[in-house]
Amino acid sequence: MALIKCPECGNDVSDKAKKCPHCGYDKERKYCPECGTMLTIDAPSCTNCGYTFNKVVNNEPDNGENYGLAIAGLILSFNLNIVGLIFGIVALATNKGKKNNARNLGLAATIISSISLVINIILIIISICADIPYEYY
Repeated sequence: MALIKCPECGNDVSDKAKKCPHCGYDKERKYCPECGTMLTIDAPSCTNCGYTFNKVVNNEPDNGENYGLAIAGLILSFNLNIVGLIFGIVALATNKGKKNNARNLGLAATIISSISLVINIILIIISICADIPYEYY
């Protein structure tokens, strides 16, 4: 048995004790950072003020999900902007909440497609206003 300092009152407490005998601090409970309400350790939110605790993102190993879709979106983003944009969005949606390379490629495809699409729309508007034939349609 070792003595540790209670995080609440600073008195010495056994490391085996569930509660501090001096102040009642419960190691199996947590406190809301907004209002100070004592909650169970697994409470997802505060029952008093509604504060939601951040959940740790599960960093599962990358299993290659939707790489084909993400890579196709990235390649198509340069020439077929709308198709590349759709593929990129689908790759993002199917990898939602994951931190893997397929999601990153989907994000890159979405950004590049969006930028290319805006540039092409601007060029089309300029060619129509200046009466210059634009051959990219």
